[in-house]
This record gives sequence, C-alpha cells and structure tokens, in this order.
Amino acid sequence: NSVDLNRDFVNLTQSESKTLMKVFNKTNPDFCFNLHGQRTIYSAGKMGLPATLSFLAPASDDKGTISKSRENSMKLIASINSSMQRDIPNQIGRFDDSFNINCIGDKLSSLGVPTILFEAGHYPEDYNRNITRKHILSAILIALESIVSNSYDTFLVDDYFNIPENNKDYCDLVIEDVDIIENKNLHKNQDLVVNFKEILKGSKIDFEPEFISYSDSYSALAHKKISFKSLNFSNPIHFETINESVQIKNTLKKLLNM
Repeated sequence: NSVDLNRDFVNLTQSESKTLMKVFNKTNPDFCFNLHGQRTIYSAGKMGLPATLSFLAPASDDKGTISKSRENSMKLIASINSSMQRDIPNQIGRFDDSFNINCIGDKLSSLGVPTILFEAGHYPEDYNRNITRKHILSAILIALESIVSNSYDTFLVDDYFNIPENNKDYCDLVIEDVDIIENKNLHKNQDLVVNFKEILKGSKIDFEPEFISYSDSYSALAHKKISFKSLNFSNPIHFETINESVQIKNTLKKLLNM
C-alpha cells in the first residue's frame, strides 16, 4: 500500500508499526537506532563530498529542545563521526532536524529515549550500496562500543553541530555539450542533468534515468560527467511537448545504452 511506515508511528495503522511499538514498550530500550537509506543527491556540507553516511539526533519537539536524552544522542553521533572520519573523511553529514511527531525517530525521541538516525548514503560508483553497507556496520559497532564503555560522554554537543549539514548539491549524471530542440527552438551546448530513479522490479532495484533539467551553466555537482559527443550521437535531442516525460526517458535510455 501507499502508507509510509516512517510516518505511521502516531496513528499506528500498519501491523509493522504496531509491532515495533509493542517491542519498544516491552524492552524499554536505553538507546534506539533508526536505519534509513539516503538518496544520492546529498553532499556533506555545502558543495562538499558525497554524504556516504549521515546522522541525526532527532528533535523531541517543534522547538528543537536539547533534552538530556537528545544530548546523549548528539554525543554518541559525535563519537561515531570522530572514529569514522579515518575511513571516509569529509563524507559524513548531519541530517536536517525539522520535527515531525509522526516519524519514528522523532516520536521515540519525544518519549525520552536517546535515538540515532543512521542514513546510508552514496559512495562514488557504489549504487548498489555495497561499500556503504560496510560503513554502516562499522558505525553501528562503534556506537555499541561507545555505549558499553560510556566513552561517548567525553564528547560535546558542539562536536555534533560541527558535523556539516547535508545539502542537496548532487545529481547522478551530467551529459555535456548537448544540442536540444524544444518547441522548435535550438539550444546549443547544454548540460543535460539526469538522476537515476530507483524502481523495484521483482526483487531487484533497477535504476532508470530521469531527466531533471538542462542549462548552459549548470553549477551543481555531479557524480559523473560525460560528453554528448563521446556517445556518437550527431543529431540534437528533440523534446516533444506531447508525452514529454516518456520521450525524454526513452532518449536517455538510448544515450546511456540502458
């Protein structure tokens, strides 16, 4: 169905949400780890490296109050960041902490339990997240060791806020030097911006190219850039006004040999 489980922790309409709340009430945990996947568009800091991992000590109210439990979350994330910088320097971000009581992490934080969101992001050329998964595992082990030893308490809240905040600075692909015809107008030497959309086909994730925009001065970052001329296409790309999205998607698939 269309219910977002991450935003069902107040209404508890789904069986998974109800089960998780029952487990939470039964175990009365000292810490909660909330695991997420993160899109490839995020950088660690403005115009920084790709955010391979991101973390969040979720807010417990709409004022962003730093309660004792949230302070412990922040210190634990600072501890994880300090250790993980050896493996992925400058590739760790801090996720936006806008409050939504319907979300699992925010709800758990509001109940006074230190909660840490682990966001599995993008490592260069690792769209299947094999390398990212290894880093997530390392981060979890570091967190557990820090909790057992209580070493996270040596860190400061400022250490958490010194982690650069995520920015939406990346696209997946830029095709450079493209001539585009749209509504009979010719636009020469354009940058064609593409993202890969994750589509579940059976039990496998398929990455479909999706047109975002074109411009003669694209200034954001791209995980990959290729020249249109290197694709052996001599004709301009025609953007039709009818069935535009289908036509663009089919054109991109041909261009990228997908």
